[in-house]
Amino acid sequence: MAIDATGQTSGNGSYDSRSVTARCSDGEVLLGGGGSWDVDDNADELPLLISRPNLTGATPGWTVRGGNDTNTIRTLPAWVLGLKS
Repeated sequence: MAIDATGQTSGNGSYDSRSVTARCSDGEVLLGGGGSWDVDDNADELPLLISRPNLTGATPGWTVRGGNDTNTIRTLPAWVLGLKS
């Protein structure tokens, strides 16, 4: 998921935040998951706010939420690890 913070002042504490969920395939059991930003720069304000299992709906998954305060577009993918049952 791309979080577009263009047009805001970088580093001003006005985060644009979004959530994204990765789901297991049908018939899989959730083992774990996570997410990470597309960049790893200590100067960027890109906190990962939530990383947790998502057991709502028919298929389990993993949800991550991140905030972007960089004045640019950053991508926050979620991933899930499932095991065929």
